[in-house]
Amino acid sequence: MISFVGKNILVVDDEVYLREILIDEFSSYGANVVGAENGNVAFKLCTQQNFDVIISDLKMPGGDGLTLMRELKESTVRPKPRRFLYSGFYDIPEETKKNLDIDATFGKPIELEKMVEIIAHFIDLAALDD
Repeated sequence: MISFVGKNILVVDDEVYLREILIDEFSSYGANVVGAENGNVAFKLCTQQNFDVIISDLKMPGGDGLTLMRELKESTVRPKPRRFLYSGFYDIPEETKKNLDIDATFGKPIELEKMVEIIAHFIDLAALDD
């Protein structure tokens, strides 16, 4: 059974409707979920509180997802959250994902069940590393 109880998740998307769907979905599994409307707001939140997972859209005005991932990798934000990107327009090259420590990417339309399962898998892997 999938559970995100005790996990802090940040959902970043400029589309309010999609952001709310993701917040509701991960909250239903017990996560504490915060939303941000772009990468700039998200990075500021990451300097103020710890997140276990960041799920971000790629293209957004006011700070895109790739820039957010780059800033997180280069920052002193600790612990480093698991990172996931989604996009409807662009395939992120494997080398870019590796260089920016992006755990997985998803296409739009998002398959919520699949996204939840994959993110849960990465959180389980992180727990094994502890």
